[in-house]
Amino acid sequence: MPVALAFALLPAALVALVAALRAPLRFLLALYAFLLPFGSAISLPIGLPPPFDTPTSVVGLLVIAGILVHLLFVPRSAPRLLPAVPVWLAFATFVGLSFAWSVDARLTVDEVAILLSLVILYALVMLMPVEKADLRRVEEAVVLGGAVAGAYGIALLLGSGFAVTNNRFAVAGGVGKGIDPNITAATLVLPLAIAVGRAIRATTNLARVAFWTAGALIAAAIVLTGSRGGILSALAVIAVLVLNHPRRARIAIVGLGIVVIAAGTLAIAPDGLQRRITRPGSSGRTDIWRTALTRCDRFCIAGSGYGTFPTVYQDALHSEPSARGMDLPFVAHSIWIGALIETGIVGALLMVFALALVGRDLLRLPMEVRGPPLAGFVGVLVASTFLSTLGFKYFWMVLIYAGLSTLAHETESAAAARTRPVHVPRMIVRQA
Repeated sequence: MPVALAFALLPAALVALVAALRAPLRFLLALYAFLLPFGSAISLPIGLPPPFDTPTSVVGLLVIAGILVHLLFVPRSAPRLLPAVPVWLAFATFVGLSFAWSVDARLTVDEVAILLSLVILYALVMLMPVEKADLRRVEEAVVLGGAVAGAYGIALLLGSGFAVTNNRFAVAGGVGKGIDPNITAATLVLPLAIAVGRAIRATTNLARVAFWTAGALIAAAIVLTGSRGGILSALAVIAVLVLNHPRRARIAIVGLGIVVIAAGTLAIAPDGLQRRITRPGSSGRTDIWRTALTRCDRFCIAGSGYGTFPTVYQDALHSEPSARGMDLPFVAHSIWIGALIETGIVGALLMVFALALVGRDLLRLPMEVRGPPLAGFVGVLVASTFLSTLGFKYFWMVLIYAGLSTLAHETESAAAARTRPVHVPRMIVRQA
């Protein structure tokens, strides 16, 4: 029976394969985007080492393969190379070389392998020709994945409990490191930005209701994670959408609706979750930052080696009398401090420069286009201030979406310019 079923499904599989290779962004990348909120926490028995044995990693490898085949056999590519791409490649090359002076070369090699896979995925996607249909399909996949995660969180809230023991909702993370509520909240920032943006721009009632519902589910899920950084990121998303929409009063009402939904979710959440969100303090982050920065005189120039922040932190904790914090191998919990300690001033400047180039491209887009990608970009930067995000797929998905939005707009503008009628002034003929 399994053999017969396999033969029966073979034609459909071949059609799906051809479609994926013909339009890898519209099919494979969309599937990758859909899986991001929950696919990285699932281990597959396929013989690959973690974290490459997850559904998102496997689909990510398929995206890379599909794009390579497409670029090899289809003579079309992106209209231009976005300036952030070579800077990110330079950053990845520099941090890859940091194993030579790393305080823990093995750890650096392991972390660089993860980073390189994500940078390669990002760079290859930026080489692809992008049409509006590709962008819409990826947007819808991002929103659908976030809505599924949100619906699961609501179901857990109304049912027996949450996915973690401390009454915080979590579905995203990494195999071997466990699911993490803070990572889950950060992963849902981009789905929230796109859902609200698409709801505002929707031209049919069905689309408007669908995206509003998705936005409400995603906002509720962010609250249920109990991540204060995630909630702050969501507020940044709404603020950016308000500032980048011609009808600010309308989007402000939308933002108020999202806040009301979030507040209602919090009202019925467990008491422990409510206390966590409203309590003061940094959850130990400032101690981690302060302790690690005592080693700045040694590592802020060349860096300690990519991925070695936990080693630097624990060494400082054990040797500095004034150091404070728990004796655990904490990551930096900040993209900025992590880059400074691990990659030094050169790596940190390369990262900031690449991010600035992405932001510049987004700000050059028309107001009616730039809202969701800019909101997702700002939101993930806010989240990254409290998280170490460079090795997580959702960070690079935000950069991919920003690049796709830029390229799709440029492609559409170029096509409109080619079809625009040329005005030829009439010649005035002087009669003899």
